[in-house]
Amino acid sequence: MENSSVFANTKMKCAGNEESPIVPLHSTVYLSGPMKGYKDWNKPAFNATAEKLREEGYQVLNPAEVELCSLSTWQDYMRKDLQMLALADAVVILPGWHQSRGARIEVTVADQLGIPIFCFAESALQELTIKSELTLFSAGVCVFDHQE
Repeated sequence: MENSSVFANTKMKCAGNEESPIVPLHSTVYLSGPMKGYKDWNKPAFNATAEKLREEGYQVLNPAEVELCSLSTWQDYMRKDLQMLALADAVVILPGWHQSRGARIEVTVADQLGIPIFCFAESALQELTIKSELTLFSAGVCVFDHQE
């Protein structure tokens, strides 16, 4: 049976010589990306990505759907977002993530927790590669380098 999931072209070597999707269908994914400085807090991009992933069969934790009280601070939202992130099987980052302090924190936490990180671009997902220092985009492929 062919897997038409957006994760289908993202493969890893498993036991033996077989390849399989890193994030199986019905897994829980967390969305990370920029919000501050975007019209409507970038909710249209978050919600469109969530919709696409849900159509594929994934459970989506979308921080754009979180509503706290009107007095909530950035720190309040980050605490809630990091609780959601810790429940995820994978993180999907949106374009511009590297310009967002919150998204950079989320990517760092996901990396440290061993949660795979994927870029969402043009309705396809590409796995993030962890290296030794921060590199941005190269030919449409996201690379997050982490200094230990």
